Amino acid sequence: HQFLIFNKMGAIKNAIKSFDGADEAKKELEVQLDNMTALATAKADYFELVLKEDLANAGQGSSKDIPVSFIIDYTRQTHAYASSSADAIATTITEGISDFIKGGNDNVMKGVGSLMTKAVQLLFASKEGNEDVSHFKSVFAEGRALVRLDLKAWKRFTNVKSLSESAEQISAFVMCKSTINAETLDYNTFIQLYQNNLYEKATGFTPDEISKQLDEIDEIYKKFKDHQKSQESVKRTQTLQEPSKNELNKAMEKINNAEKALGWAQ
Repeated sequence: HQFLIFNKMGAIKNAIKSFDGADEAKKELEVQLDNMTALATAKADYFELVLKEDLANAGQGSSKDIPVSFIIDYTRQTHAYASSSADAIATTITEGISDFIKGGNDNVMKGVGSLMTKAVQLLFASKEGNEDVSHFKSVFAEGRALVRLDLKAWKRFTNVKSLSESAEQISAFVMCKSTINAETLDYNTFIQLYQNNLYEKATGFTPDEISKQLDEIDEIYKKFKDHQKSQESVKRTQTLQEPSKNELNKAMEKINNAEKALGWAQ
């Protein structure tokens, strides 16, 4: 399968090189591609803010979500693709884990990648409707650190017939890595989430190997939690900074403007 990196200076422009039409129609198509680029970028910007908001509130009040201490890093991708290349894009997204996560157990990372691939493929599997959004999350050890991984994904059909073979849909993905606050996350909840990475067939783990992996993560969790108890400075006495309503509104405004430029606004 082949796919096009959704970038003004990248392969997305190649989608119109073979376009058999008048110069005026070709220029109009170029404008559409620029507006699609703007929309995908605006979606990615918005997802970063939403993830910051979600993580800032995780484990607070009535929230039962996985609490974190710090957001470590973000990575993002935007793509244009035909339905036939959806599996290739899913693979590309999940392969990004190896660059984004350093020091994780290889087989566990395969399990995380397999779960993430299924989530992305399920998003792409939808053939009806204008757009879909998906959120995937996982927990694991990166070296001796306990890490939470979040992926926000969005796709939308372009409905541009002249591009249907190469850019039938556009998508945006934002991946976020943050450190887990084990002080407020009970062990039973953590280990239940962690086990999801081990039971995937992609890991190839035998029952004995799964048990060994659980013993190893058990030791990491205990040491990490003991360290947090002894270090007042790393306890979550302050919350992560949430994006302001003004930031969220401006990000949504960019999305609306891009949709209006494409004639997609509802």
